[in-house]
Amino acid sequence: MAETPFRPLNVIAGADPAMPVTSVKFDPHHELVWSANENGYISSYYGAGLQRYSSFKAHKGPVRQMMVLDRGIVSIGKDSIHLSNRRGLASWNLRQVV
Repeated sequence: MAETPFRPLNVIAGADPAMPVTSVKFDPHHELVWSANENGYISSYYGAGLQRYSSFKAHKGPVRQMMVLDRGIVSIGKDSIHLSNRRGLASWNLRQVV
């Protein structure tokens, strides 16, 4: 069996190496790896080459944490909680009103 060389997340095709990754999760329901960054974007990747499956903006600032559910991805930002399906369509978004 041929080994696939290790590639850090910041060198995945389409990922911005200047934007630090804040969270990484494996999807237990589908063959996807999820990453979130400091600009509030969440992206998913599939396959041995980690091709991009989806990417969407979930928060105005950094994504602090993610949780992968059967219905989609729940993410937490500084002042909001967001649920999107795996294609990026928002199901709901709760924001703190100051």
